[in-house]
Amino acid sequence: MQRKDFFKKGLAKLLESAISKSEEIYETVSNANVTTEIKAKKTKNYSGLPKYTRSKPIAKGLKFPPGAVSDRTKFESLCNGCGDCITQCPYNVLFPVKKSKPKKDLPYLDPNLKACMLCKDWPCIQSCETGALLPLKKKLPNFGKAVSKFSNCVNFKLDESICTACLDSCPVPKAIKFSKNEPIFLKGCVGCGICVQSCPSFPKAIVID
Repeated sequence: MQRKDFFKKGLAKLLESAISKSEEIYETVSNANVTTEIKAKKTKNYSGLPKYTRSKPIAKGLKFPPGAVSDRTKFESLCNGCGDCITQCPYNVLFPVKKSKPKKDLPYLDPNLKACMLCKDWPCIQSCETGALLPLKKKLPNFGKAVSKFSNCVNFKLDESICTACLDSCPVPKAIKFSKNEPIFLKGCVGCGICVQSCPSFPKAIVID
């Protein structure tokens, strides 16, 4: 055998071995991808909510969305946990809370963390198709009432009327008035949390009860 032919045969065997090995690697990777894809499909949309929402643990002070039927048990029965009201909120105020009974994610808001901006067209209510959220008979929903923690207020600390952020930001007429330098929250307050959000003090000088 000539030296040239010897090298040709050797190179052919080397290429054949390399191709065989690459095919084995490709098959292994493909199988791994299929397994991963199957696992992903099994865990996808675990609760019927969009993938980018996360369930939060139940905490005190949480409120149902605007327009929620007044009876808690009825609301929990009517709401199917679809998450439409959550995704339709333009201010990302609503979030899902995982419930064990009934076993689904229900929408809540916490006005002490993020205020309901009292939208005029109520997109959260309009998105509900189960009757869990109903058109408001009154002009505004009621989430509770603001309570002053005046010892945290800038006005208290400086002993003068410097800050009126709560009054200036409140969208509800005659819900807040000032007595000297202290804010007083009246019956018109609906507990939306906008005053809490606008309060510059830390800790906050207002809480929604």
